[in-house]
Amino acid sequence: MLRINLSFLVCAILIIASCKKDDPTKVDIGYGYFPAEVGSWIIYDVDSTVWDDFNFPAASTVTNFKFQIKEVIQSKFLDADGRETLRWERFKRDSVNSPWVIKDIWMANKTASTAEMVQENERFIRLIFPVKSSKFWDGNATNMRDTWEYQYTEVDEPKTVGGLSFDSTLTVLQMDFDPCITLDFFEEYYAKNVGLIYKRENHFDKPDALCDWTVDYKGGFDYILTINSHSGQ
Repeated sequence: MLRINLSFLVCAILIIASCKKDDPTKVDIGYGYFPAEVGSWIIYDVDSTVWDDFNFPAASTVTNFKFQIKEVIQSKFLDADGRETLRWERFKRDSVNSPWVIKDIWMANKTASTAEMVQENERFIRLIFPVKSSKFWDGNATNMRDTWEYQYTEVDEPKTVGGLSFDSTLTVLQMDFDPCITLDFFEEYYAKNVGLIYKRENHFDKPDALCDWTVDYKGGFDYILTINSHSGQ
């Protein structure tokens, strides 16, 4: 009888262990890369350079802008479709000694399979779940723009950005296009339990099809947003 009871006990332990191993609630599918905690905030340093082609074919006018952006998850509410929605307030200041001024208000929804952001009345799919390296999706599937294929190129990788170290980050390559006339490169980094920590938007037009990128650009911009600090520090 003792041997039989011990056999049942061993089987029960194995079954419980198997259930725990296969429990889908224990699987991390990447929701932490898009936190939704009300009151959390991130301050970014922005370095933006614009090549103005207004005087083309004369040399382009080059203007550099440096400022800071602060993003705050201000509240949650239910949208018209009954979905939990985040109110994302964005502030801007020209220097660390300047006051914050409200810039715009975005909305965000985190669903079981997507992280979506509404910017200037346009909805974009920023992330998809589960997070997996080399996975593709159309970032413009929820708006009227042309298809724009996003891809995870790095997942759960340590990275240092803006002088801050993060144990787990992912990289979203939004566009990397380099023909002779136009150059486009758009990329974002996200850190687990923090959110967006880096963005680069790079677009240039050439005056001809010579494929010579050493001469002046006809026009374009290079926008770099880098995390400075965040509420989780």
